[in-house]
Amino acid sequence: MPTRIRPATPDDAPAIGEVDPLSRGADVARATLVEDALHGRRDNLCLVAPAGEGPRLAGFAVLRHGHFFGRDFVDLLVVAPAARRQGVGSALLCAAVGAGVSERVFTSTNRSNVAMRALLAGQGWEISGSLGGLDEDDDEIVAWTGRGAAAALLVGLARGPKRLFHIALREDWDRARRAGEYRVSTIGHSLDEVGFVHASFAQQVAATAARHYAGVDAPLVLLVVERSRLGAAVRVEPAPGSDEVYPHVYGPVPVAAVTEAVELRRDAAGRLVLPTL
Repeated sequence: MPTRIRPATPDDAPAIGEVDPLSRGADVARATLVEDALHGRRDNLCLVAPAGEGPRLAGFAVLRHGHFFGRDFVDLLVVAPAARRQGVGSALLCAAVGAGVSERVFTSTNRSNVAMRALLAGQGWEISGSLGGLDEDDDEIVAWTGRGAAAALLVGLARGPKRLFHIALREDWDRARRAGEYRVSTIGHSLDEVGFVHASFAQQVAATAARHYAGVDAPLVLLVVERSRLGAAVRVEPAPGSDEVYPHVYGPVPVAAVTEAVELRRDAAGRLVLPTL
């Protein structure tokens, strides 16, 4: 992750053009947006992430004050290809929200932009809904976050949702308790086979249970995982065969990171009854 994010100056224009060639003029609206932000026009702000000590940049973001129904709007976030998956986008997004003046800050992205959707999900942004008709067969997803949450991210108090969830066979969890760590990726597959442990955010647990555990007769438990206690990296990525993004834990889950193991039961119709999350 870059050590500092700073406001851009007009001198950063060439480096921004290297990161985002469209801003050089091929996309007139985009070029105008960046130009206005570099010069502080139209109440726009550009933030940059330096790549080392020289003039090169790892990425940049443009925040437009009051642009979206009177709320601040992160209009553009671009990371250089060589700097991706290194926390640059996360740092820029946090800094842009922290620089906002409205209580809530909004942004949007195409449904096909899996990387941006993963970034938003990983930082706990709320989805407002989607807009059709802007791009053919590619809805625009609108999301928002509160500036308080962004401030916590900036000082390192949080990195998105604090809790992750995983449905486990009770026998697998009992085995993990004896071993000290949980090493099952998903039902029938180990961490060693898959490379990560599947998990869900709170709002995804019900759908995960219905999709993957409806026909499982064995006793099940819902593991509540404290993200800060994990020693392994958590990446928010699309699930195989789906464009929805989920948290993946790239390593074993220590038993000490599991704050609750809730026994799951089924109702009269055979559906899993989940606790309030």
